[in-house]
Amino acid sequence: MNDYIEDTDTGIYRITPAGKVFSQSKLKHPIVGKGMEFSGKFKLTLKPERELTYTLNNRGYYSVGIRKKTHMVHRLVAQAFIPNPENKPFVNHIDGNKLNNHVSNLEWCTCAENNAHARATGLHKQVSGHAIKYKSDATKKAALANLKDKSALSDDEVRYVRAVHKPRDKDFSSTALASKFGVSVAAMCKIVSRQTYQDVV
Repeated sequence: MNDYIEDTDTGIYRITPAGKVFSQSKLKHPIVGKGMEFSGKFKLTLKPERELTYTLNNRGYYSVGIRKKTHMVHRLVAQAFIPNPENKPFVNHIDGNKLNNHVSNLEWCTCAENNAHARATGLHKQVSGHAIKYKSDATKKAALANLKDKSALSDDEVRYVRAVHKPRDKDFSSTALASKFGVSVAAMCKIVSRQTYQDVV
């Protein structure tokens, strides 16, 4: 299986079946800025290919930044190599390992298939055998939004980070605490500012 090449206005990217994403070699034009004098000669430099930096998000998936947007690696691989004639919206990791983004470990699926697979592989634990009932659509929407933003911290850990948090501190800034507890900086900022875990006092 050959690598997938995407040619865009801002660069060329290569995606491998093993889940590696590279920025392709390209010519880089020199920039003549304000106050700089143009000599009349351009020297083009070749920007070498490089593997993009992977970020592990708070849901346990690898992502990469392409064209100032964040993309999930498993979705890039699926879009590049796996046909999707039924236009299914989700991508499953067949073995349940979110870090295994090889094309042989991915498949397109529906929402129902995705949830069933998550329960079967232990990625999603059923709280109970009954559906949760909400008083109104607004209550349901707020609850789901809060659940989506929550990270995997216990109530005691939430109390701890709120107590020790110090902006721009080497050891207790949002960035430092996010790294310590294995969550995104955005998730940690929401915890500290009480946008999530509002019930923890």
